[in-house]
Amino acid sequence: MDVSRKEFKTLQAVEEIIYKTMSDYPSYPFYYIVIQYTTRDKSPSQREQLRRLAHIKKTHRLIRRKLKEAFEVDIVNMFQERHKGYQEKWYKGDPVSDWDITRDFLNKDDIQYGEMVNNGRYHTNIIMSKVDIDEILSPPINRRCKKLFSGTSRLGLPIENCFPYEDDIDLTLDLINACCRSIDDVASTYSKSVKVQELETPEDVRHTLHYCLKECYNEGEDFTNIIDFDNSDLIQEDLC
Repeated sequence: MDVSRKEFKTLQAVEEIIYKTMSDYPSYPFYYIVIQYTTRDKSPSQREQLRRLAHIKKTHRLIRRKLKEAFEVDIVNMFQERHKGYQEKWYKGDPVSDWDITRDFLNKDDIQYGEMVNNGRYHTNIIMSKVDIDEILSPPINRRCKKLFSGTSRLGLPIENCFPYEDDIDLTLDLINACCRSIDDVASTYSKSVKVQELETPEDVRHTLHYCLKECYNEGEDFTNIIDFDNSDLIQEDLC
């Protein structure tokens, strides 16, 4: 879908306002978190819930509360993004991919198509402000954060078994990872369920924010359907 010039300018203005509210923050790094929700061991009705925005926003509320309580951060901004489905295809009875069809010049009249798979499920992008890990771990240690030490590191090991850490950033990334994996809809061990990275500069924040809004630019999606205002440190009225 093409974005009209007026919509494009509005979107740019919205993005700039959001960026300014974050870039004015005095301390870095920020953190970019991507959460994929799992369908493993889920009933059909539970899988269907992952296609419903109301359920995702309820999950956002829990994630936001856990991040705020464990890390005492000022900014948690959440963006929902819908998965694009894929269609199973067969050529003369054998499964094929789009790449197989293109590479082998297969006749499309001989391709059989299945139903769309996984269309409509969500994943979540989060931009979070700096974690003062020294403050959080200073006695008395934040008890919500301390509980995460039994959680899973990015290497798949309990965090408490990974000490000593060479630097605080690795520890912080692991604690954020464990916090997000404590949510029922997030797989506790699947490596791709949670990705966490540093945003070291305001420009890193700018590029990441633009990426979070890519469906608005590329697909013409309304920004109010991408930004979860109910679970972010943003006020919708300030952007409209």
